[in-house]
Amino acid sequence: MAYLEMARAAIELSLAGDEALVRLKNIAWQQPMRHDGGELAIDIELAEQDNGEIQFEILGATADGPSYCHGVALVGAAETIPQLDLPAITAATMEQRLEPQQCYQIFGEMGLDYGDHFRGISELQIGNGQVLAKLTLPCKPAEAGDRGEPLRLPPGLLDSALQAALGLALLDPAQPDSSRQPLAPLR
Repeated sequence: MAYLEMARAAIELSLAGDEALVRLKNIAWQQPMRHDGGELAIDIELAEQDNGEIQFEILGATADGPSYCHGVALVGAAETIPQLDLPAITAATMEQRLEPQQCYQIFGEMGLDYGDHFRGISELQIGNGQVLAKLTLPCKPAEAGDRGEPLRLPPGLLDSALQAALGLALLDPAQPDSSRQPLAPLR
């Protein structure tokens, strides 16, 4: 999920102080970025297209560096987002409720051990083919960015949103508990 914040920040920096909204789409996670805890050099390539969209790609900085992620960014004014009827969704998803500890226990059984900065599910409820999750920022804003700037797309919060898809897997009665596999946004 950190790829999204990297792409957003690179595009924002390329706009030279323009306060335009950046929206990302058509994102493909090619592979996870792995490192030994030291410095990791990456390149973020941006290419403006004739239609005004900006293609981005996050690559390893070496000559034969891997492609980690690519997608498209749109820059412009904010669109009006329709308001959700949260009371109706809450009422429709009362079939099953999971506490955060239960969610992360299931993830652990699947081989996914999330650290504190990536445990943002505070409530998860499921029902009628829907999932409703309450997410909280897993770390204090000061911990989110180490350069004095707050992250606009905190990776832990974004990852927690994807983790909420766990509820969809629990809705599938054809998938027994023992065969649960992690859903990863990598191809």
